[in-house]
Amino acid sequence: MAKIMVFLSFLLGTVLVTVDTFPSADSQSDFTWAPRCPTSSSGKIPRLIPDPTNCRSAFICSDKGPLRYFCPRGLVFHATEQECVLHKSCIKESDEYTAFMSCPEKNGRDIVSFAHPTDCQMYYLCDHGIAYPRRCPSDLHYNPELRVCDFSWRANCKARFLSLQP
Repeated sequence: MAKIMVFLSFLLGTVLVTVDTFPSADSQSDFTWAPRCPTSSSGKIPRLIPDPTNCRSAFICSDKGPLRYFCPRGLVFHATEQECVLHKSCIKESDEYTAFMSCPEKNGRDIVSFAHPTDCQMYYLCDHGIAYPRRCPSDLHYNPELRVCDFSWRANCKARFLSLQP
């Protein structure tokens, strides 16, 4: 019985290690250019990084590595606005954009929070320099102007146009 338990533990450990080393469905590795992402994004606020090879796409660094997002046809990614906009000239230099924004080191009187760049229901709450991810209740989006979860039509989420598919 002990030998069977040891074998099953070994087998389960092998399966878990094997599953973890292969890219998940969310992970993408077939792009010609990708940003160098830090090994951990914990406590940081991700920013979209423009793709210098495609004006319709941008990358976000996650713990799974870079993920590529696309704007709908007719729109291009605007790095400064961090959203898809009507076709304008796009910026091809991605080196000047950082992968993460920073929270203030000290808490002030006002709550500091930021919208998540790719998920309308998510936002980051800052506390002493660390960003904590939070999720709004279902059917509500984060409204960065009011700094609350709000109705989607009023929140005007910039990420609503992004997709993992071209």
